[in-house]
Amino acid sequence: TSVILSLSERWTLEYTLTNREAQVLVALLQNKRRKEIAVEMSVTEHTVKKHTGNIFSKMDVTSRAELFALADEI
Repeated sequence: TSVILSLSERWTLEYTLTNREAQVLVALLQNKRRKEIAVEMSVTEHTVKKHTGNIFSKMDVTSRAELFALADEI
């Protein structure tokens, strides 16, 4: 968990993620599903999907697999 938080903090600064995007990023790195993230954040699944899309766009990835691959490079 501390590795995920450290990575999330680094990427939040590097890719200029919003606070909510950073929260979603942590959840994605914990391999949580959209519905679970939505419940935890008290938002709709659509909102989580939008944040996820923003994260992927900013980080120039197109999937969770690419996100995890990026994490593995570090």
